[in-house]
Amino acid sequence: MLAELYEFSKQLQLPPVGYSTNTAHYSIDLETSLISLLQTKTIKIGKKEDKVFFKPGEKLILPNLNRNGVAPLLIADTGEYLFGIGSSKDTHKKVSSYLELLQECWQVTSDPILEKVLKFIQESTPESIISQLETLGNKPPKDKKPGESERFVFYYQNPETEQAELVTNRPRIQQFWSQHFLSKQTKKAGNCIITGQETQVLTHILPGKLKGIPGGQSTGSAISSFDKSAYQSWAWDNCQNAPIGIDTALGFLGGVEMLQSNPRHHQKFGNQMFVFWGNQNQEGINPEFWQDVQACRLKGLIQGINTGKSLNTRHYSSKFYLGILKGNMGRVAINKIDSISPDAIADNVEQFCQLQQWFEQWIKPIWVFRKAAFFDPNKEHTEVIDTALIQFALLGKELPQIYAKKVIDRICAEQDTFASFDRAKALFFYTQYPNMNDPNDQIAYQLGRITFLMHMAQIKARKQEKEDTNVTRSLKTLSTTPSQVFGRLYQGCYAHHLLEEETKYIKLLLDEEFRTISPDNLPDNFTLRQQSLFFVGFAKKRAEFFTKKSNKNNEEE
Repeated sequence: MLAELYEFSKQLQLPPVGYSTNTAHYSIDLETSLISLLQTKTIKIGKKEDKVFFKPGEKLILPNLNRNGVAPLLIADTGEYLFGIGSSKDTHKKVSSYLELLQECWQVTSDPILEKVLKFIQESTPESIISQLETLGNKPPKDKKPGESERFVFYYQNPETEQAELVTNRPRIQQFWSQHFLSKQTKKAGNCIITGQETQVLTHILPGKLKGIPGGQSTGSAISSFDKSAYQSWAWDNCQNAPIGIDTALGFLGGVEMLQSNPRHHQKFGNQMFVFWGNQNQEGINPEFWQDVQACRLKGLIQGINTGKSLNTRHYSSKFYLGILKGNMGRVAINKIDSISPDAIADNVEQFCQLQQWFEQWIKPIWVFRKAAFFDPNKEHTEVIDTALIQFALLGKELPQIYAKKVIDRICAEQDTFASFDRAKALFFYTQYPNMNDPNDQIAYQLGRITFLMHMAQIKARKQEKEDTNVTRSLKTLSTTPSQVFGRLYQGCYAHHLLEEETKYIKLLLDEEFRTISPDNLPDNFTLRQQSLFFVGFAKKRAEFFTKKSNKNNEEE
């Protein structure tokens, strides 16, 4: 998968070497010497109106480096490095190393704007900076002083563009940092395991970490590292196990970061991040797919950099990749799902929608069917189900047995009679009815329809408001060992409910259902597929029962 990510990175204009996306909290205007709080605007979509929030911090492309001891970052660093805010034993050393790096950069570049940065820092004190920060109202992290562990960036007024621009974006400064960054990487001549080319390969760790991965550390997680004895074998140390060229590593690290930065290319689902991309045109999945499948179908499922052009000028990728990222003890586990064509994905999503419409017209997103399998998704192991649902909807793969078991267990435990059809649709995905090769498949489906009518007979005869009946209390046994319990339940239903005036219509419906099934043919046990078809039949009959007669007639016509 790393090889495919590296190829993807070739489609992109990656940041300069040594630069990556990081969060900065404060900006300093070199013209006015004023400090401002950086914020990110977020919109929460509501049923009646959208709400706008401003979260402290802004993601920017800034100099970055795997910290080693007190290694400073050029210009854009924390308040501890810039101004000595803090009281750790290394604070003074951090300030000295930061100023030394800044002065070295100024000597090499002779950049006049950088000279202003140096002057500002030298004339500032921790007290004066903290005093300004306290007026901004941003609460610092626990046990930290204002600005101590948060990044500062510097802006200057560019006379050519008449715009405020980041000092770290000046070309000579970028060139200096890239050379400094590369000098800090431990490498030697060798063959890259990914490209097979002879180049400079890394000997210890990769030149960057991934942030924002579910389960990962806030400081970032490594894709690959061999710095522990447990990761060494055949007397190989460090990256001799998997020598990766530095250019290759920078490529796939930048590729993952670009996937994370664009909602078209990633989706967090439970404890995993799913990433997806095409092998050309930077194609991804319309972000609306994850919340509103209908809107996505109207606007297009696969979207790339040429979105908006007419179809005959678009060039779809021949391959579309899907992968999973998950944090684990400071490292990132990368699992390849599969590669598929965009057309196949579109066909699979259409099938995902059509199966739902067999019950009703409402088409719901994947997270609804994830929720259908669990009592509390936040406390249960969901990764297998999450992956299976993504594979089902996008790749057309079959759902595993564990998914059907969990849905059925929840139905029986809650005596769920499908007031909503989410769980019935979930089981319909698993069975993909109507492929009924086993005669008992049809029996299970019909028995589910009959069971619903017996359930409604009790509700009507007793004028119940709650759907708590003898039938709902027997769903588990009816759906697994029908021959043992059906006869008793039906006799009770007939004697106590079907002879009432209110249930004449239900009796007629039951007579229709019994034309295709005989109680004498009920098997001793149903398979998991047949148990699922039982509940599919139950829900389908419910949908028909509560459909207006005018709608039924229109469908028949």
